[in-house]
Amino acid sequence: MKVRDFLLTLPVLLLLGTVAPRIQAQAAGTNTIQVIDSSCTTATPCTLQLYREVLPAGQSSCPLPGANGNTYAALTTTMLGTTVGTVNTGWTYADTTITVATTFCYYATVTYVAGGSASPPSSTVISTILASPAAAPTISITYTPPTA
Repeated sequence: MKVRDFLLTLPVLLLLGTVAPRIQAQAAGTNTIQVIDSSCTTATPCTLQLYREVLPAGQSSCPLPGANGNTYAALTTTMLGTTVGTVNTGWTYADTTITVATTFCYYATVTYVAGGSASPPSSTVISTILASPAAAPTISITYTPPTA
């Protein structure tokens, strides 16, 4: 390669390097789920059972808990509550196993520590984790006027 060809190619390579978007790994983040049950108190504490299902692409509503064909998986089944105020027992669960471009459904039940069966399921909640670039791309142009 001649020096002159190299000098003409170098600015093009540099321009392509600055215009191309930079791809960075995306952290999925955390879904923080809060549950409160007014029947659970300091005197009658409960444990939380929290369930999650990944929705297939194109599905925008959560299946009913316990319905045939759903695949809710237990995230926790024995998490003790912490007292909130004077009457409710509450839970905060951090779901750190989420992934981008995915939609999740959650529901909860609670069981008295003293025994018995689980409560009826809560309503379902939906969370869509969007895929988006981690940062804006960088672009630059260098203009060179014609030589006389």
